[in-house]
Amino acid sequence: IETSIMIKFLLPGDILVLDNAPDHVGKENKVLEDWLWERFAIMILWLPTRAPEFNPIELVWNTMLQRMQAIPLHVLKSANTDCVTYAAA
Repeated sequence: IETSIMIKFLLPGDILVLDNAPDHVGKENKVLEDWLWERFAIMILWLPTRAPEFNPIELVWNTMLQRMQAIPLHVLKSANTDCVTYAAA
């Protein structure tokens, strides 16, 4: 985030949209939210968890998860490729 501010990708008055992925939640994020607002007037907008209508990447992850769950684990292990590539085929 600091780099995004330094290169002027994030500007005062911008809204940073984050979903509720595990990396985006926690005590530190309240500090980050306050710091962004107080120093740079950048607001964080938190999206609801698993809300594809607001976050289209959730549709991709859902499709990948369904495809991976449909493939037996022993097939994935013997495929000699990573499971994401195999599931995307």
